[in-house]
Amino acid sequence: MLNKYKLLITFLVLFLSLNLIGCHSSPNFELADAEAALAEAKAQGAENSIKYKQAERYIIRAKILMKNRRKAEARKLLEEAKVNAYEARNPANQ
Repeated sequence: MLNKYKLLITFLVLFLSLNLIGCHSSPNFELADAEAALAEAKAQGAENSIKYKQAERYIIRAKILMKNRRKAEARKLLEEAKVNAYEARNPANQ
């Protein structure tokens, strides 16, 4: 019976530790996604669109926030950058 509790406690500690690490990790994956979406929009000739330029500005601001350890704000901007980059590829949004 004691082994079951040890196993359960070990599992919970491991789960919570990994969850906390994941929540506070650097938004590098989001940055890579946003930059890839921007590159894709550029490849499709959208670099003169308003949405493309807005996505560029969001990425620049997010990088500054990342340097200042404001990760949550950076993540939000990077998500917006990705959305704008995808919208820039659609001629109806230009």
